[in-house]
Amino acid sequence: MAAVASWSGSQCHRAVFPHCQQHGRGRRPGRGLYKSVDTGTVTATNNWWSCSTGPSVTPCNTALIAGGSAGSLTTSPYFRVLTTPGSSTIVTNQTTSLLASVNTNSSGTSVSANVDHLLGLGVTWSAVNGSISGADSVIAASGGSQGTAGATFTATAAGAGKGIARSITTTPAA
Repeated sequence: MAAVASWSGSQCHRAVFPHCQQHGRGRRPGRGLYKSVDTGTVTATNNWWSCSTGPSVTPCNTALIAGGSAGSLTTSPYFRVLTTPGSSTIVTNQTTSLLASVNTNSSGTSVSANVDHLLGLGVTWSAVNGSISGADSVIAASGGSQGTAGATFTATAAGAGKGIARSITTTPAA
């Protein structure tokens, strides 16, 4: 999937940078967005960088500004997947619901009207000290659960456990 972007001068909003090689090609490290040494500003906010921590380090796609640049590069806030448990405390063999949502950005602001390119994409779940069952395999594309996916976490061992929507695939699920 190529980057889907809305560029206006030096702005990029609502883009998806999955495995985008905009600055790979053996000349510059990483994948994502590269701001050259030219003056000027690039605003790349409310974009999906292939993980929920923004364009920082791999495995996320990155957004880099060349050393010595007189310009600036802004990437925050960014799209993320926020996983919320139905109950914050459970004991071994108990379950709780999980809700993964792409409807708020990293600043907690609603972006549900702008995540159309993430809807219908596959979700990968993972668990620590527990197991995942009944997991939705895609981000809901319509209806009351649009922009979300759900699962059930079962605690299987004592200690801190968690279930999380680990990633969103870059192509629609089959």
